[in-house]
Amino acid sequence: MVVNQKYRGRKSRFEFGEHSLRHMFSDNDQTVEFTTLYSGIDIDPIVLTEKNVIWKFVTIPFWFLAISTMGKVVISAESQMQALGGMIMVGFWLACVGMCYLFNKRGQVTLTMFDSAKGRIVVINDGKHEPIVNELENRIRSLYYDEDETVH
Repeated sequence: MVVNQKYRGRKSRFEFGEHSLRHMFSDNDQTVEFTTLYSGIDIDPIVLTEKNVIWKFVTIPFWFLAISTMGKVVISAESQMQALGGMIMVGFWLACVGMCYLFNKRGQVTLTMFDSAKGRIVVINDGKHEPIVNELENRIRSLYYDEDETVH
């Protein structure tokens, strides 16, 4: 059984064999490919959430612009139209902050990793995550347990 995953610049491939798993994972920086026996895979997963923190820091100038524009409106608005125009600009800067926040949240990717004798098996949390994890856990458990849950 072969399962491919692709999500936001990351690719993962799983080839489930009878006794071993062939795994390939690549992202923007690296590519890892190896074959490992199911008996060499640790059943306890590691969950990692990767974040693109740059969007969090991009919001700082927009917060500064919103606050300084609000101060300027409060201090120097001579008419209701000037105050309304200033408040529209404050709203624009706050909308920019909101967009950066959404990009920050959208840029998060959660990965489930299993340690093995040859490397980390990386499963991308997307629509195919559960079937892959279940298949992997079932194949690992089938090595150690019979149907009546007795240890080999």
